[in-house]
Amino acid sequence: MFTPLIDMDLDFSMTFADKTISHLFLSASLCSVLATSGAYAEDISIDEAISRTINQHSEVEIKKSEVRGARADVQASEGDFDIGLSGSVGGSKTDEAVISTTTGVESEKTTRSQSYEMGLSKKFESSVEVALSNTIATSRLAHSPARTIGTSDWSLSITLPLLQGGGYDAVTSTKRAAQSTFEATRYASGHDISEQAYAAIIAYWSSLEAKENFTNLQITMQRASDTANTLEERQLGGELAGVEYQRSLAELRLREVDLESGRQAKYESQESLALAMGNREDQELPEVVGTFPLPADMATLDKLDANKLLSLALLRRLDIKAQEKLIEAAQISLNKSKDDTLPSLDLGMSGGYTSAIPGFDSGKTSNLYEHKERNGPDYSMSLTLSYPLGNNAANGAMYGEMENLNQKEITLIQLKRSIRNEINVTIDKLKSAVRSYELSAQSLALMEEVAIETKRKLNFGEASMTDMISVEDRLTEGRLSMIKAQSDYAQALAELRFVTGTMTTDKDENLIINAEQIQSLPLAELSTVDG
Repeated sequence: MFTPLIDMDLDFSMTFADKTISHLFLSASLCSVLATSGAYAEDISIDEAISRTINQHSEVEIKKSEVRGARADVQASEGDFDIGLSGSVGGSKTDEAVISTTTGVESEKTTRSQSYEMGLSKKFESSVEVALSNTIATSRLAHSPARTIGTSDWSLSITLPLLQGGGYDAVTSTKRAAQSTFEATRYASGHDISEQAYAAIIAYWSSLEAKENFTNLQITMQRASDTANTLEERQLGGELAGVEYQRSLAELRLREVDLESGRQAKYESQESLALAMGNREDQELPEVVGTFPLPADMATLDKLDANKLLSLALLRRLDIKAQEKLIEAAQISLNKSKDDTLPSLDLGMSGGYTSAIPGFDSGKTSNLYEHKERNGPDYSMSLTLSYPLGNNAANGAMYGEMENLNQKEITLIQLKRSIRNEINVTIDKLKSAVRSYELSAQSLALMEEVAIETKRKLNFGEASMTDMISVEDRLTEGRLSMIKAQSDYAQALAELRFVTGTMTTDKDENLIINAEQIQSLPLAELSTVDG
């Protein structure tokens, strides 16, 4: 809005047209700002703001996707213990040149063979690996059906790691680390979603503050318009000197600037709230509706014990739980890397049954087992040792995992320190907001008495119009200070709930945020913490 400047070197006298234009300019300014302040707005409560943030914000969807991805990693890690099914079919033809040792005549021998194989394998969490297989093969010499030979082999093999990779902890390390990482991701995502909701709550209270400020400025501007009428009447009646009229009018023009600033602040707060909620392009700007929570008294705030609040935060905060799960996963990986530094010593055992028969009819596999003299069991046992000299790869990996664990433990310590600091600062913010609210209320009450007295004096000619305008400005400032104190208190309440982990409830892997809860002190939750 354009605000004209007054040249102090000009003549202060004004024509009737000048005075009329000035008065109309004030009225037009008020109407213009009122018309643009509420265009394309959608009423929204704090409940709706929280719900919309959780249900539609793109960052929230990303965090949910990360949880689903971590859950998929857990499922993939379980594949190491799936039952493996294998099978194969093969066939071949071989032509060989054969020279008779008696006649020296060369001839060609053609051999055709085919085989069928199938097997099952299973790795158990005890580190034992078992495999069962069966192979049936047929080999036939061309032009000589009598020379067809059939074989069948059943085999059961067991592999048992004795050093590296032996035992439950070593074999299930990948699976358990994936599970811990999944839980860490779920907790961390829950914390990030809570933080996004917290940002929306802060934006909501800021928008409500800007809205109430603008409402008060509108009231002040309306009074300014009424004052402009009084100024005009008194100036026309000769009761107000030209210089006094100009000074008073200049004060009123400054209110136009304040009103425009208030309108802009309100609009910006609506845009910030829309962004914090993740509004879609087809959704209108949010117009907050509601009231600020009533500030508690100092006696109630004194019940907030910082140490107990810290204990509560360490029990409830999801980022603490996430970091603890990351430490758990890092410890599992470290234990696995230590196991990898051991020599590989595997015990292998296998046993089976083999049969062979000439003149085999491939259509009757039972024939393979009719000739006892050609059937019989077989077995084998092996012990395999492997160990690289120096073992640098395994040792280097182990030291890396040790440092990884150390870093995560340090991060947890830093996080706890940060939470303690946040709790102390937030308690001070609450107390400061309450003190500001009480002082603003006292100041406003006194200024209202001054306004009444100044208006009485103005009617009797004992005070100037400028005095009255100045008092009204102080009244407006008092109201804005009181609104700011209420907003600061509401934001500090939400911050205390967030830093102590009491803003949300994690139930069945779902986050629940109660709008009434974030507008109250966590005294009920604090009572559950041991001193």
